Amino acid sequence: MARRSSKPALPDHPGSRALWLLAGLGLAAAGWAVHLWNQLLIGRAGGEVACGFGDSGACTSAWDSAFASAIHGATGLPVAGWGLVWGISALVLPLVVLWARRRGKAGTLSWAAVLVTAAAGVLGVAGLAVALLVGGSICQSCVLTYLLVLAYGAVAFLALRGMAWPALARGAGLAAGVVAVAWVVLLVPGLRTPAASDPTASLAPPPAARATEGATRAAADTPRDLPGYLGSLSPQAAQTLSDQLLLMRSGEARPLRPARSLVGSSMAALRITDFADILCSHCASLHQTLEQMRSLAPEGSIAIESRYFPLDGQCNPQIRGRSEDGMRCIAARALICLEGDPQVFDYAGRLYREQRTLTKDRVFELLEPLRARAELEACTEAPETHAKLSDDIEWALDHKITGTPLVLINGRRASPFPPLLYSLILAGGDVEHPAFSELPPPSAPKGG
Repeated sequence: MARRSSKPALPDHPGSRALWLLAGLGLAAAGWAVHLWNQLLIGRAGGEVACGFGDSGACTSAWDSAFASAIHGATGLPVAGWGLVWGISALVLPLVVLWARRRGKAGTLSWAAVLVTAAAGVLGVAGLAVALLVGGSICQSCVLTYLLVLAYGAVAFLALRGMAWPALARGAGLAAGVVAVAWVVLLVPGLRTPAASDPTASLAPPPAARATEGATRAAADTPRDLPGYLGSLSPQAAQTLSDQLLLMRSGEARPLRPARSLVGSSMAALRITDFADILCSHCASLHQTLEQMRSLAPEGSIAIESRYFPLDGQCNPQIRGRSEDGMRCIAARALICLEGDPQVFDYAGRLYREQRTLTKDRVFELLEPLRARAELEACTEAPETHAKLSDDIEWALDHKITGTPLVLINGRRASPFPPLLYSLILAGGDVEHPAFSELPPPSAPKGG
């Protein structure tokens, strides 16, 4: 008669396939979080964001939301960083279960940690989605994160065959330990990730001055000559500027179209044309940058041309979604109606500053000092106003717009990176100015 082994049988759930699937989902979530975090860094540096799905403006609006900013400020990690923390935990813990099984152990503790991680992920993405929706931000690229986390939760809980509360409590401790380690490892790059703030301060390089005296004083200290300004940039800003100059030089040069309205001299060597959406957070930041540049630039050296690309299918056939109030379209047409008024640029700034709470009525209220509401409302519905907005949209599409703001410098597509704009103002629009040879060699590929 064969002897029975006294060694306890290992549990058959979760199976190895489920554990490997969970590890794969965790790896995918971590990889996607790395991509989003990288795009966040590009956007914070003034570069063009390519989130992957949907409009990049919606993606950046979610990163700049009050909820995301609060998370970054409280923990030192942006929301994308916390996505990476969760992805690392979701990858490591199933592998720990598999490792324990290979050593002849049950892996109950680490499996309980997997379940806790799955539950925390589902609750986390649900909370994030609700917070963004309540705050008026919709992040299409976040949907892939949501799907990966929900799939992870589904696989984990389908593989569940009972788990005692004490084991879950111990598993929560292990999961928290893994999260803490990942957070500590990622904290330094998290703290180096710029927060959602006014990028105009980046015109003035000394960070200590910005922190203690504010952006206004820092702007006053900004060098007014090109060699001096380039020499004051941080190594990271200088590298980004070099890369952006390369992209401009290698981009297609197209002739300028006649301007409908300019802020500044029509004889200026440099014309900045921006295509904006009134609810785009980066458009608001760019407007603040341009306000500052008007005070810093030599007299007569810059002209600003405002054009519009509302992210609303009500007036822009390139946008799928249609809002209920059409406020983005109304604001764009109202500003078009006021073109030629010397105060319209400043009044546009008032709209941007209230963009989180802006309504149709508030648009007309803010603009009423320039034109009576009834007259302005009639103008926004006039065929010629619609035609001008359609012309803006068509021109932006001609430059293959992928998100707002789109910036053209003398008709050539450029990054809204503030040091790039200010440097070209000082260079008189010359991308081949000899002073640029002092920058580090560009790392961006041509046509990238």
